Amino acid sequence: EKMEGNGDRIHGKSMIELGKIAMNVDGNAKEGLIYFEKALQGDNGHRVQALALLGQAKMALGNIEGAIATLKDALKLPEVAETGEVHHNLALALAKHGRGGDTKTIKEHFERALELGVDLSAEAVKTLGQDNAYVIASSQRKKWGDYNKQEAASKAAADAQRKKKT
Repeated sequence: EKMEGNGDRIHGKSMIELGKIAMNVDGNAKEGLIYFEKALQGDNGHRVQALALLGQAKMALGNIEGAIATLKDALKLPEVAETGEVHHNLALALAKHGRGGDTKTIKEHFERALELGVDLSAEAVKTLGQDNAYVIASSQRKKWGDYNKQEAASKAAADAQRKKKT
């Protein structure tokens, strides 16, 4: 936590959550951007996530070049759980940018995102193709996860039935 000029503490994670609400619930990317910038002034335990979301907000506001710069900054930091999302959003931003996004680089970022466990997106499939190893692996990972959820639900239902009988 850092102190703001008026003595208030800035809690980075709280600013991130407020920014996500602004973006995803209120549909207000401009307000989200303000919160994500504040999060970067706060504690730095969530810096990659704040930069990833800031890049997303900039993209939503049409500032593609700013989004690309912000997302590239996030990739300079040590890898964390949100790094996959950064790669995915950077691939999207480069693709939207057009002239600055060569296909090879876009593909590399989509592949790295999938490798890091980001859910398969239509954009990634379109760019990489159905036969891409990362697309296939991601698709299989999703099917496996769905299967495990279904098995857990079946087991829970069977356990509940057993408890009713006793």
